[in-house]
Amino acid sequence: MGKFALIAAFIGCVIITQLTNMLGLNTVLIGKILLWTVIRELGPLFAAILVISRSCAAVTSELAAMKINGEIEVLKLLGINPLKYLVAPRVAGIIVSLFLLTAYLQMAAIVGGLLLATALIDMSFLWSLNTILGSVSLSDIAQSLIKSLTFGTIISVVACFHGISVHGSITEIPKSTIKSVMRCLMLVFLANGFLTYMAYL
Repeated sequence: MGKFALIAAFIGCVIITQLTNMLGLNTVLIGKILLWTVIRELGPLFAAILVISRSCAAVTSELAAMKINGEIEVLKLLGINPLKYLVAPRVAGIIVSLFLLTAYLQMAAIVGGLLLATALIDMSFLWSLNTILGSVSLSDIAQSLIKSLTFGTIISVVACFHGISVHGSITEIPKSTIKSVMRCLMLVFLANGFLTYMAYL
């Protein structure tokens, strides 16, 4: 988590320094652009990419291994519904985790970016932070929440589907994992574009 926060802080710093070079020390305008970039767009998308790279592949390969080894069939014989026992907790876990990770990375990008930018350029940290946080609207938070929930649902459902739909030998596990990751990335970027388009209609 610390590494992710550091990456987010550097991203925030890059955005702030570039905006300062273009717009000068116009804190209000910089704050609005930073919020639009980090909260509405970059935060949810960056968090989704991190979850895909870490959790999507792990969930798919784990469920695929259970399917190949016959563990899912054993659960069915014991009268346990695999969807409720294996899939539902993973779907809920990924959705909640992505939402929390998005909020964490957004705060790291804003606060860490301001701290780094303060050390590089002549900016007042507290004044800039108060101005930026004061510019946050309910629509910004709502769009970030909707994107986080949508991305989490897409990633979890696709990962679980590719995991439990594996057939054949153990060599199918890496193939299914690659398909899962690539389809998650494609669907997340498509969903991000669609939600951004709908937000500005």
